[in-house]
Amino acid sequence: MEEDLKLRNAIKILNVLNEKGFEAYIVGGYVRDRLLGIESKDIDITTNALPSVVQELFPSNFSKSLKYQTVNVILDETEYEITTYRVDLSYKDHRHPESKVSSSLKSDLRRRDFTVNAMCMDKDQKIIDYVGGKEDLENKILRTVGIPRKRFSEDALRMFRAFRFASRLGFTIDSDTYEGIKKNASLIKYVSKERIKDELTGILIAPYLKDNLSLINDSGIFKLYPGLKAAFMVLERNYYPLDFLSLTALSSYLLGDLSEELLLSKKERKTVKDILHFIELFKEKKATPLSFIDFEYQPIEYAILIMKVLDMPIYDNTEIKQIYEDMPIKNMKDLSINGDDIKKYLQLSDSPLIKTYLNKAASLVIYDHIPNEKEILLEKLRES
Repeated sequence: MEEDLKLRNAIKILNVLNEKGFEAYIVGGYVRDRLLGIESKDIDITTNALPSVVQELFPSNFSKSLKYQTVNVILDETEYEITTYRVDLSYKDHRHPESKVSSSLKSDLRRRDFTVNAMCMDKDQKIIDYVGGKEDLENKILRTVGIPRKRFSEDALRMFRAFRFASRLGFTIDSDTYEGIKKNASLIKYVSKERIKDELTGILIAPYLKDNLSLINDSGIFKLYPGLKAAFMVLERNYYPLDFLSLTALSSYLLGDLSEELLLSKKERKTVKDILHFIELFKEKKATPLSFIDFEYQPIEYAILIMKVLDMPIYDNTEIKQIYEDMPIKNMKDLSINGDDIKKYLQLSDSPLIKTYLNKAASLVIYDHIPNEKEILLEKLRES
């Protein structure tokens, strides 16, 4: 029902533009996914109406990005990106085109990346296809619009997008298109870490990634990223589904230090460091319930997963998770006593002994099943 509402609202937008004498079509990924019978998140619209006209037609519900000749119209809390026909001129940095407004739908579609993304649909849901996208869709082929070497040289990010679409849709990459990737692989240096992170995140969750690992590894796109290259080679030999954080941790482990190859937030950096910490503990068979204190379970679980990928499993995730869940406290702050209590009760000055006693209290609760009650714990510490 939600999908039907999204489409109905998109057609309303097309009708408004058509009634004012403008061309307007649903374009790109939504058309592709609709023909494949799968749900699509966004609906984009292309038109020969200028952004200023779109704003006038939808005065109360738009946000704009005029840099790309785009207006976002919001209907029923859904955004529809409406972009004026464009033709791309030169690409100044193998990423960002200098574009100008075009009056031709055909020229707008021919500037797009892959044939299956370059189809559009009118208000009557008739498909318009100038580049053979429908045939490629039926044959499950991913092919660039135009000459592959040129398209990848224009925008180097398209190489990652090729692997994302092939891995998501289960398509075969056309041989000329793949050769175009290999010949332009060095241009990945022009793509920001942030955009590579975004594409990798999509690639990793794609259902057909395993089928494309050898192609990805042979393409050369990780030439400048030795950690990612090593991680993907390991995955090709022993595949387990990873997400971005676990991939980064695997990459970091293989590099011998926290990987700086991709953009990490402060929180992500901490998680990756925690994963590496647990891999070392598990390798040395030094993991105990007390070593889990003050850690979330996620890095522990990731560490076990990565060790499976590396073919050195020591601990079973189910077993470790049960131990973690059975711990009566999972954080030192869960203790009923703190450092001040210990100082006062045991008459200690500030000293490293306080931390020792806190650890002892945690051990009493976790291993000896002593009740986590203030008076009982303090008395047990006095006796120790």
